[in-house]
This record gives sequence, structure tokens and C-alpha cells, in this order.
Amino acid sequence: MLAVSGQLNPKAGGPGVFPELPAEIKSAAWKPSADPAERNRRSVYVFVKRNLRYPFFSLFDSPDRTETCSRRYVTTTAPQALTLLNDTIVLGYAKSFADRVRKDAGTDPDKVIDRAFVLALGRPPTAEERVATRSFLAAHKGPHADAVTDLCHALLNLNEFLYVD
Repeated sequence: MLAVSGQLNPKAGGPGVFPELPAEIKSAAWKPSADPAERNRRSVYVFVKRNLRYPFFSLFDSPDRTETCSRRYVTTTAPQALTLLNDTIVLGYAKSFADRVRKDAGTDPDKVIDRAFVLALGRPPTAEERVATRSFLAAHKGPHADAVTDLCHALLNLNEFLYVD
């Protein structure tokens, strides 16, 4: 999501980073990194605290750091889907992704659709997908930017985006 939204900080090495925690589990022991760009580094750089796991990673089967992990289990659960649909972090990625698409493609619906699909899925849309997304953008009530954000949010929730086959 960071890469597709154009927010990934590719910096390598250095100290661990502290992304923002959800409001309901704020902790004095976890101060978010002062520079927002530092929070957008690869997950390998996220600070690990044994008694306070980063919730977004835990939800998606991040291994428990207190034991060795010979195999990483993969689950698909309702909380994962609900997080991808409602979490403010994911919604922020969708907005940044839409901003990137609009910057690259302008307001032409076909260019927007092509750019969004290529960035998210690495391929152009099929004819059926193009018709569906064009209809979606045309029927959307609200500003064009909101329609593109909703399209990008939907693409981030596709199985094809989330899982490598």
C-alpha cells in the first residue's frame, strides 16, 4: 500500500521507526517517529516491542517476536477485511494513491482507470473491469477526486492486490 500510494520511504538502514498507533491503544512507551516520512518505511524497520505489537501487522499474521518462527501461518479473517475497508491508515493510503493517479492521469476516466490498475495490479483492466469502473466513476455522487479515491480504495481491497498467486 505504501508503494502504490507513492508514500514508501526507500531509505535503508538506521534505527527502528514508530508508526502511529490507533487512538484506543496509545502508549507512553510508543512515541510515533517525529518525521512522518520515517513512519512510511518498510515493515522490517518498524520497532518491535514484545509487549506491544503493532496492531496492523498482528492482524495480518505477523510472527510473534517472543518465539522462533519456523513457519508463518496465513489466515483470512473478518477483522482483516473490516480493517481494509474502514481503517484510517488504509483510507489515507487510498487517498494518496488517488492523488498519485490523478496527478499522473488527469481527469480522463479511461486514463485514470488504466493508471490505477497498472499501479495496483501491474496490468491494464480487462474490458469487463473497464466497463464496471467507468460506470462506477460516472455514477459516483460527489467530486471526481472522491470517486477516484473510492476506486483506489476498492483496488487496494482486491484479492489480486492482497495475495500473490
